[in-house]
Amino acid sequence: MLKLKINDEHPNTFFFVKVTTEGEAQSLGPYYSIESATTILVDFVPSFVRALFPTQLETEYVAEIHECAFGESDWQTVSVLVKEIHE
Repeated sequence: MLKLKINDEHPNTFFFVKVTTEGEAQSLGPYYSIESATTILVDFVPSFVRALFPTQLETEYVAEIHECAFGESDWQTVSVLVKEIHE
């Protein structure tokens, strides 16, 4: 039987990348590790934002990595681990 231990501090959490552009939030994930979420943040989010706003040369956005646990009916943020502001 395969057992995944996501992290030591909160073993039942997953990671989401949350991107806010022009007041609208998008959520990417869940990811099993902070490393995977960081890869998405660095390698994918800039292209993702350009695809959302193809006619704009530069778009301001805020991207965060949230550590989340599944609550009674939805994901609850345990902590915000990384915050990137692109202006």
